[in-house]
Amino acid sequence: MLCRIICSIGFIILSSFPLLSQGVKLAGKLTDQESDIPVPYVTVYVNGTTRGTISNSEGSFAIHGIVLPCELILSHVSYDLQRLVIEDTSGINNLHVLMKKKLVQIQELTVIGDSSRHIYLERFKQWFLGAHYKKSGARILNDSALFFIPMEGEQFEAYANEALIIDLPQTGYQLLTDLVHFKLNIKEELGGFHCSILGYFYFEEIPANNRRKQRALARNRINAYYNSRLHFCRSLYSNNLAENGYKMKKICFDQDSLTNETDHILDFKKIYSEPETGKAILYLTDFPCPYFKVSYYHTGGNKPVDLTYLYAHPSNLSTSFLFFANDTIRILSSGRVAENTILFNGVIGDKGVAWMLPEDYIPSMQ
Repeated sequence: MLCRIICSIGFIILSSFPLLSQGVKLAGKLTDQESDIPVPYVTVYVNGTTRGTISNSEGSFAIHGIVLPCELILSHVSYDLQRLVIEDTSGINNLHVLMKKKLVQIQELTVIGDSSRHIYLERFKQWFLGAHYKKSGARILNDSALFFIPMEGEQFEAYANEALIIDLPQTGYQLLTDLVHFKLNIKEELGGFHCSILGYFYFEEIPANNRRKQRALARNRINAYYNSRLHFCRSLYSNNLAENGYKMKKICFDQDSLTNETDHILDFKKIYSEPETGKAILYLTDFPCPYFKVSYYHTGGNKPVDLTYLYAHPSNLSTSFLFFANDTIRILSSGRVAENTILFNGVIGDKGVAWMLPEDYIPSMQ
């Protein structure tokens, strides 16, 4: 039976999967929109990656190794969050961005007491960080920046008045999250609760102080990567699901609301296009059913078993479910889903932000 809780995380990322050593340099200057005075200490980063910096005292910044197209995020506590889509190399070494001061708006919010806030905060962490975030040791270091707007029943919205700083000790990153919107609500068509998250993410790697720690982080990252959103969508994009241990079964509902799992033939259209940027995008269309069961066959170390191998004998099986939220799905070469149109639950959905990896992560071949 299809699980009744579905969660999605929205990353509006326009990037690609090649090695970033082949990338370009982005440089520019940030000034106040009204006074034209340079704005220092702005966090400037490519969304979803480890590529970023902070503007200096003169408002200047430079980031190397960028693969285009990309999405550049400008984050400062006193200025409006800005998002720039950089598609080509014209003017990328001399960007001039005007920063608009943030206006403090008084909203009519439902006041909640400390005990209620604790409940909302815990539910937020379970949906945002993931069902097993405590096991990972993930912590929001400035959760006082969050405020909650209760809705009917157990539904609520959450916002943050500054970028969230999240410690991810198991994978060795500190994650800066500019949370634009979080909403937990009930959607009958999805069979239960659905959380929608829109945010921008910047990963800062925490250096390991010894080789033993380096090896432990490498193992944890590989474990986090396999059977994740990123791993599955990259496999789907590359048309090698079976090689990466995946099988998909469509789940259709008959007139009596009973589920019917059909074979592994994926009878939807897969079309690759080559836009002006030169980066192919995979389009998925014509779904007979929007629901699919995803089976992941793996070893005890969570590494995938190549199901195309005649003598493959997987020792473990993990089950997830996905839902195609639109009639057309776009998957970028990095494995990122545009407009957040694939929703996961089960094992993949449970990982959450606590086990998320940067877009430029490439698993080692060890």
